[in-house]
Amino acid sequence: MNAVRLLLDNLREGPVTVRLPEQVPTRSGYRGLVTQKSGCIGCGICAYVCAPGAIEIHRALASYDWIYEPGKCTFCARCTLDCPVQVLTMSAAAPPPYSRPGELHTLATLPYPACRICGRPAPPASELLLDRVFGAPSEAIRNWSALCADCRRRERAAELLEASNVAP
Repeated sequence: MNAVRLLLDNLREGPVTVRLPEQVPTRSGYRGLVTQKSGCIGCGICAYVCAPGAIEIHRALASYDWIYEPGKCTFCARCTLDCPVQVLTMSAAAPPPYSRPGELHTLATLPYPACRICGRPAPPASELLLDRVFGAPSEAIRNWSALCADCRRRERAAELLEASNVAP
């Protein structure tokens, strides 16, 4: 008898499904699609902490690609919490309806800043990363982290040569 009563109640109340293109209202604290503001440094920490692999970083010589695939995302917000420059956020709105996988795929190609010595692209290190690695980084470490790999090696070689000449 309970099944018949449940069936009659459902028929009396009508459908609960929200028809497209209407959106289901969201509550406060809702975690939607990951969005990227300007200021990303391409460190790759977001891709590293993304367990389902919804975020990928593909590095090239002068730029990098930041790729987000919402179909793989579990909306856990680890990427937003661990971003050292806090440029990732989660939208408060529900994603738009889509019918094919990859339809909400996001690709951002971002250039690296220029090396302050030679002008070639140099993948930077964030202040938070430098603080975690070096404690309280000196101005010399900050300047060194803004160089390309070749200029870093040259600077380090010059320091070693200078130190070997000073020794008695």
